[in-house]
Amino acid sequence: MKSKIVVAFFALIVACAPSFSDTDGDDIMRLSAPKDGELFVLSAEPSKKDLMSGVSKNLNEIKEHRLELIGRVLVNRAALEAKNRTTVDEAGSSKSSVSKSLESNKNAARSRKQELLDEMKSRKGGSKSEQKKETKVTKEERNESKSEAAAPAPVSVTKKEDNSVAQGDTVEKAERRLDNAAEKRRKFIDCAMGLLGTKYVYGGKTPRPGIDCSGLVSYSAKQGIGTDMSGNAQMIFDKCTRIPQKDAVPGDLVFFKAPSDSRISHVGIYLGNNQIDNEFRKGEIFLNAASAGPRTGVVVSGLSEPYWKRTLYGFGRFIAPME
Repeated sequence: MKSKIVVAFFALIVACAPSFSDTDGDDIMRLSAPKDGELFVLSAEPSKKDLMSGVSKNLNEIKEHRLELIGRVLVNRAALEAKNRTTVDEAGSSKSSVSKSLESNKNAARSRKQELLDEMKSRKGGSKSEQKKETKVTKEERNESKSEAAAPAPVSVTKKEDNSVAQGDTVEKAERRLDNAAEKRRKFIDCAMGLLGTKYVYGGKTPRPGIDCSGLVSYSAKQGIGTDMSGNAQMIFDKCTRIPQKDAVPGDLVFFKAPSDSRISHVGIYLGNNQIDNEFRKGEIFLNAASAGPRTGVVVSGLSEPYWKRTLYGFGRFIAPME
């Protein structure tokens, strides 16, 4: 009886093993095999040196573009602040001038009123109609004085600023921030590049005996920059911030999904635009661990390859942005 229970227990473990391993491993090509011609056959594999040179060039271009944008925002902000200061100063000067004019008009009105009263008293026999007329003149002068004293409203100038540039920021501060972000991304990619050519092993999380796509990302993140990105492709995706493809920067992640799969089943490390003269031309490339096709293991692939174009799911970010 005991032997039957033991046999049944081991049979259950064997039956469940694939589902257990599925939570840790990824193999999109097992779920959706590439068709003939969907993956490029490169005449020569790009070297780590060439790839890192291309990544650095990409990051420097992004940095320079971002610094130019930040510089324009700061210049516009300074111009707006200067314009507002000038407006306030002019409004203050105008208010002071109007106040002086008002005081002068009040004094003139008081003098005129007194002159009229004195004149009325000296005449003694003057008619009531004349007195009313003179009183009316006095009121009109007083109203005119008030009208002249009305101060103009100060001019208010507003402008919607780029919220990504913090108040008090400078080009120097922004450059240091961008350099730090770029360096972190280089370290992550450099560690991953060290695994080029490593054998593909389903569920593999270390270079030996081999590694799969999620293992490539989690190992490189931990060893390269000390960040925990453990788990399968779906788990890694859940830890990232979704970003549009146009905003992707080298060091971001690119995710794929087989039509038949309920979850994301492949992840790669985005390398930016190809800078090397090869079959990828000037297309976007990424580093990943492939299990099938003409090139397997840790290789560089292109988003222009038909297989990756039809399985592309989206992009994610877990490293500080280049902002």
